[in-house]
Amino acid sequence: MYRIVFFGTPKIASVCLKALIDSKNEIVGVVSQPDRLVDKNKKVIFSEVKQVAIENNLFLMQPEKVSEAKQKIKDLKPDIIITCAYGNLIPSSILDIPKFKCVNFHTSLLPKYRGGAPIHHAILNMEKETGLTIMYMDKGMDNGDIIKQFPVIITENTTYSELYEILSKLIYEKCLENIDYLCTTHVYSVKQNENLVSFAPIIKRENEKINWNSNAINIKYFVNALYSIPMAYTTLDELNIKITKIKLTTTPSNAKPGTIINVSKSGVEVCCSDYNILITDFIIPGKKEINITSYINGNKIFVIGKKFI
Repeated sequence: MYRIVFFGTPKIASVCLKALIDSKNEIVGVVSQPDRLVDKNKKVIFSEVKQVAIENNLFLMQPEKVSEAKQKIKDLKPDIIITCAYGNLIPSSILDIPKFKCVNFHTSLLPKYRGGAPIHHAILNMEKETGLTIMYMDKGMDNGDIIKQFPVIITENTTYSELYEILSKLIYEKCLENIDYLCTTHVYSVKQNENLVSFAPIIKRENEKINWNSNAINIKYFVNALYSIPMAYTTLDELNIKITKIKLTTTPSNAKPGTIINVSKSGVEVCCSDYNILITDFIIPGKKEINITSYINGNKIFVIGKKFI
């Protein structure tokens, strides 16, 4: 039985923590980001990792600065530190504490997509595959030596939500399979090729709006990459409408990009820079996600000739 300290914050990290719990090793401490979110009733929303820690009576730390936890972690005498989507760089003074180093589960095929939004960016850039990397932590951002990698296919229809679930299951499976191997002195690892590095910064609000001057396939991947968090949107008559699903057509665009040229049960047909696309599912402010077939009879928003901006 190994003594493990775990670092992580969001849902995907909680899956990794559950795998460690199920491995029957001793989780001597959990480090998660401080509480920052509140709901509409101003109640604090706990991170998924914090919830799992509380449910399993694990010792939890939420330092404002990671370095503040150094002495407590040292006192816990961990054999290994496991991290997954913690959200902050961990200083060398902590990385050097455990006997078997610090190992991170990262959702890309490093050195591609270092950073906080690797799943989004893999789809945005129309990659054919992404995956899971098990790696040693270093003082930089996702730049440690690679231990193992597990590829996952991305198709034209793969959404962020679907890929997130696939990678979550892979994290659980590979964490459970490899924890004993990681707690040995004969782990094989290789350095990352710095010439192949790319980055995946967090998606900001200004990056969520559809650019209708793009070509149709780019827009489709854009919508897929942001579904269902944070969601792509477009503006029509000062309404910010979230676009959740679109279909490609073979119809060449013959009007300005963003122009609605037809509305039917097949979708809202919109011009792009090359071919038209069909918006089939969307969210109007204050409403739930809806399909065009359920909306069209009462449609007062999508009017032929109007233009998305």
